[in-house]
Amino acid sequence: MQNSQDIPGYFWCVILMLAGVENSAYTASMNTSQMERFVAAAESQYNDALPYHTWGHAQAVMESLKGLLARMERRGNRFPEAKRNGLIVAAAWHDVRFGGEYAKNGFDSEEAFAAYQAARYLEQQGADSAVIAFVEDAILATRHNTQHRSPAGLALHRADIDNIGGPYAGFLATNTSLFHEAEVLGNPIDLQTHKERTAKFVRFTINEMRNELPLLHEHVGTPSAFDTVAAQNLERYLGEATQ
Repeated sequence: MQNSQDIPGYFWCVILMLAGVENSAYTASMNTSQMERFVAAAESQYNDALPYHTWGHAQAVMESLKGLLARMERRGNRFPEAKRNGLIVAAAWHDVRFGGEYAKNGFDSEEAFAAYQAARYLEQQGADSAVIAFVEDAILATRHNTQHRSPAGLALHRADIDNIGGPYAGFLATNTSLFHEAEVLGNPIDLQTHKERTAKFVRFTINEMRNELPLLHEHVGTPSAFDTVAAQNLERYLGEATQ
């Protein structure tokens, strides 16, 4: 029998969706009032001196996520309210305390450290263990090259990278901020190296999204599709961008 880790991530998501994972009984609850309180608590955990990974970025991801969930609902795929609220909380916490603290605290990634911070806070607030696990899973799904994302994790991942396949102004602003953030964090790189890393990341993401976008009821390959716009943004950026 084929090991689950050998199944491509997009196929695994198909299996989960066909099994009705996102519409199955979800015994844990998170009402809107709780969600708003949990979201508000995340703001103080961001360092707004950073050029990119700030509370403003978290707010942008929350808005992108809400837009994605609305589009999915119009196409007949609605997350239960408790999971929608849990996803918004995950978006609020997904990059808390960004800036290299993770390694000295014994974690292997920024995402793992953020997931831990969110889980610890939610536990202190008396949140249900299922809610905590759901939020953790969604945050961990934002890590680059994550395999076997759950449908909810896939939605948050898509929201987190929205600027890649959106208007060019947002794509350029994101890359400019990330370029400067590397210097702020003590890891300066030259512009050419930054462009090469950006190209590698965006090309990987485009290929990944071509498999995963249909699972979010989004088009692939059309003039306005994420993958098409992302490829156009990258081509323009490599040809003309200055920091």
